[in-house]
Amino acid sequence: MGDTLQGTISPTCKAKKVKYCATWNVLSEDVTTGKSTTLKKTPADGQIWNWAFGAVSEDYGLVQCSDFPDDSGLTFTVALYNQSRQVVSNPSWQGWEASGPSPECNYGTVITPTEETVEY
Repeated sequence: MGDTLQGTISPTCKAKKVKYCATWNVLSEDVTTGKSTTLKKTPADGQIWNWAFGAVSEDYGLVQCSDFPDDSGLTFTVALYNQSRQVVSNPSWQGWEASGPSPECNYGTVITPTEETVEY
């Protein structure tokens, strides 16, 4: 709780003018603890990485809504940076919910340019 997480994806391609790169290095780091994971040469599978998710809740194996923690959500302070490492000041985040989550726990999102709260 209260940890700072940082993620970076970077192309393995050397050419600056290439719009598509077949593999990427993906770094996920808990800046608070210093622990990190790197997925090297992750396949792009035809994707052009021109999109991002500010906060995601992927809930697997839930049987009932009380399987979530007692509070009713989780807030992420988010910042999106472009390839020049400049902050994108208004990334226009949008809420989206996959169809048919089970159980239905009144999922929702509250979104600003710098914070996303995933509610349940």
